[in-house]
Amino acid sequence: MDRGPYPASLKSYGSPVQSTRSRRSAWEYRESVIGPRRAPDQRPAVVFDRVRDAAVNGLSVQGNAEAESAVRLHDSQDVLFSACRVLTPSKLFLQVEGSKASGIVIDGGDLSKSAAPFHVGAGAAEQSVKLRA
Repeated sequence: MDRGPYPASLKSYGSPVQSTRSRRSAWEYRESVIGPRRAPDQRPAVVFDRVRDAAVNGLSVQGNAEAESAVRLHDSQDVLFSACRVLTPSKLFLQVEGSKASGIVIDGGDLSKSAAPFHVGAGAAEQSVKLRA
């Protein structure tokens, strides 16, 4: 994947979450906004890499119509997104990747500024994501 002029260690413009398990209290975002940005950034706001058992509540992200997604999950399991919002137009709210991805739930929120709420690719199974209204 092309990250442009950014080093591989900077996978997101906001908060990377990597190899984490049961960190609900540390990663429950309440009424938080990732941003603002100085220039358009095509990296996701948040990347969850090999995360297990996480709850993300009230996350608001600024999308980019040219970026792949606002949030990306790689090989993550049992992640709940509730009351999330996309503040500016984007292609996707959530990109799910990796063969170990499972138990991803998007519950409510306002994702109307995303062309699609999620996309499953790069080895992830379509049934790994559940969308609840």
